[in-house]
Amino acid sequence: MCASPLACVMLAAIAAASPADTGVAGDVEWRCSVEEKTWQLLPLPKQQQQQQEQQEQQAASLVVNVNTSAVRHEIEGFGGCFNEKGWDALSVLDDQAKSTVMQNLFGEKGLRWALNRMPIGSSDFSDSYYSLDDTAGDLSMSKLSLARDEEKLIPFIKAAMAVNPSLTLWGVPWTGPSWLKDSDNYWCGTLSTDPGKPAAYALYLAKAAKAYRAAGLNFEHLAIQNEPSHGGLWNGSACPKLTYSHMAWTGAQLASFLKTELGPAFEAEGIADDVGIFLSTFSPKKGDAADYNALIAPTLTDPEAAKYVRGVGLQYAGIGMIDAIKQASPTLKTWETETPCGGGRARDCGTGPGTRNNSWAWGESQWSTMRSFLEAGASVYSQWNMVLDQTGMSGWGWSQCSPVTVDNITKTVTYEGSYWATKHYSYYIDAGAVMVHTAGDVGTCATVNRACGCQKTSGCTSRRGLGYDTAQYISFVNPDKSVVVVGLNAADTVQHLTVTVDGAVVVANATLPPHSFSTFKVPAPSHA
Repeated sequence: MCASPLACVMLAAIAAASPADTGVAGDVEWRCSVEEKTWQLLPLPKQQQQQQEQQEQQAASLVVNVNTSAVRHEIEGFGGCFNEKGWDALSVLDDQAKSTVMQNLFGEKGLRWALNRMPIGSSDFSDSYYSLDDTAGDLSMSKLSLARDEEKLIPFIKAAMAVNPSLTLWGVPWTGPSWLKDSDNYWCGTLSTDPGKPAAYALYLAKAAKAYRAAGLNFEHLAIQNEPSHGGLWNGSACPKLTYSHMAWTGAQLASFLKTELGPAFEAEGIADDVGIFLSTFSPKKGDAADYNALIAPTLTDPEAAKYVRGVGLQYAGIGMIDAIKQASPTLKTWETETPCGGGRARDCGTGPGTRNNSWAWGESQWSTMRSFLEAGASVYSQWNMVLDQTGMSGWGWSQCSPVTVDNITKTVTYEGSYWATKHYSYYIDAGAVMVHTAGDVGTCATVNRACGCQKTSGCTSRRGLGYDTAQYISFVNPDKSVVVVGLNAADTVQHLTVTVDGAVVVANATLPPHSFSTFKVPAPSHA
């Protein structure tokens, strides 16, 4: 069923268009997705039609102005996270169906995910607790093994590499081996200070990176810890609660470990040049100045620690710390490392059939959060789980959203709203592209954890949580000088859009359907 009668009329017109009427006009390509009909190549108005409509609709048209000389920052790429639960979901499919999903995630006609995350040991979407060396007392890490990963995680990754052999990886532990922690368990506590254990943990991480590379994976970065401020502390006899793998760190602990143990271990193992160290992937409570000072500043203000760091990872709640990071170290990579993942399908993702399992509205909010982080200065945007089954269930009893859903009963695959939201960015934006200044009716950004990602260009909506304007636009210039304008119409009515690039009109009064994602690709000028 269509979102509105007008949307039905528009979809009928799209379906009735002949091949000669669809595609590009003036070499500008327009892709549009609505829930009922995704990834459509739509016709742009012809010149005569443009002039007439411009006169009739000028007052109602949104105008977006792209300035290609006002470069903000470079984009490295997009990706998601490999997890055991994702491979479990895919494993119910036959080879052809599984191959189709992999192409749609990693192929040139899919999301083109080329920079992806993997857990080192168990995550909250692994099947159970584990580390790569569960032999207590093995300080030399002679028993470190990828045997568990070779069951599911590495086959998942290698299936993706079969589609894109140049796909790169970054890894992060949710916990170290339990016997290296003060709690002697997987779900709480911090690194033990017993003699030899901090050095052993640094060796564990260095040898894990080497082992993944030896296994044929393009493992290029390692973050010290997933969500270091989330782990509960061991009180000497118990944890706050039994949950998925955690390991707690303060900012001071991270800085000390980095400069005295991990950085030197990477040098001693000969991988410092090949595997860059990221200062964790942070998911703070507020992402404000206090969180930055507590978690990140201890490393960036210590030259002996900072010299080992190539970047900082921030999950969705950390957007408010980007400015402080850029001020402290302007050349440091800043990655968004985990998108909002939903609090359960009944609450955030919807409960009905088909794409409603993850809801088109959820996809719209994902689109807006992506725009916020890219505006704020992130050079990488990462989804969380790539694929889950229809329950979305973790190994510890809660469900989350995913771009792709595999129904393990009917063996059917659904590409959710967040998949199409992501594709409207990742399919068109090449590695090495730059974000450029976009003015006009660009819309305000989503507030993420009450922080604004777009304050330098367009401000933020005053709505709480994941509120966002119904019309939003952001622009990029690819290495080949083509211009990409990505847009969202989250309104219940059509929007008319005019786009200029460096003062020249390239799109005039395009009619955007309600609740749609659009991408316009403008070819490089002939003089470029």
